[in-house]
Amino acid sequence: MPRVFVNTIPKSGTKLLERVVGLMLSIVVRWRHHIRIEAPGAHQQVFRIRHGQVATAHWKWEAEEGRRLLNTDTRIFLMVRDPRDIVVSNAFYISEKNPRHRLRSYFADLESDEEWILASIIGVSRKELGGRPRSKSMGEHTKEFMP
Repeated sequence: MPRVFVNTIPKSGTKLLERVVGLMLSIVVRWRHHIRIEAPGAHQQVFRIRHGQVATAHWKWEAEEGRRLLNTDTRIFLMVRDPRDIVVSNAFYISEKNPRHRLRSYFADLESDEEWILASIIGVSRKELGGRPRSKSMGEHTKEFMP
């Protein structure tokens, strides 16, 4: 059984791709693992994927580590979804599904779905977020995942 690394941009079909890969390879559910890339040592976890395991992550492209991973026997899947779909999914996720999302209170003050979508497309400035870190535009966000 191969080692499998499923990488996706957030809100672009991680669970769908994980499920498809698992079905194709008949990998047991208990061998699936999501790597929280922001956690300390997370990048090293990518290199410790076991044979027969599917690991998912939202790993931003880094040339050196990307080359290292390509030189292993790990099978790599990158889910690329139309950014327009990511925008809609992201806006819905922030405004309706994740009450703890850091942009939730900002989205709650917006008056329409169109404003949620626009904020997801162009990002939100530090000023608009009361001094908290800005939210990147969809273009900036997706570019980080591409080699």
